[in-house]
Amino acid sequence: MPDLFTPFTLKSVTVRNRIAMSPMTMYRSVDGCMSDFHVMLMGSRAAGGFGLVFPEQIAITPDGRTSTGCAGIWSDAQIEGLSRVTRLIKEMGGTPAIQLGHTGR
Repeated sequence: MPDLFTPFTLKSVTVRNRIAMSPMTMYRSVDGCMSDFHVMLMGSRAAGGFGLVFPEQIAITPDGRTSTGCAGIWSDAQIEGLSRVTRLIKEMGGTPAIQLGHTGR
């Protein structure tokens, strides 16, 4: 594990280390919008040293969510929450990532 704390570059993106926070479904979104909860949680993980931070699985359609509390990326109303989360991850030295998801048929 001597490379664990060394930067990793893929094309034009450099991650400060090789430690990644896996995406988790928090069931805390309202109408697919991330909130202060997400900003606090993801910002603290980036500040704590994670190089790559996946906020949570992001649904691409409202009917593709695991639950009604899952975050989404299908509406302009969700941009503000997503941008707040990614902005804070970057400010804390982390690299934001995304896992697109779709549950069901």
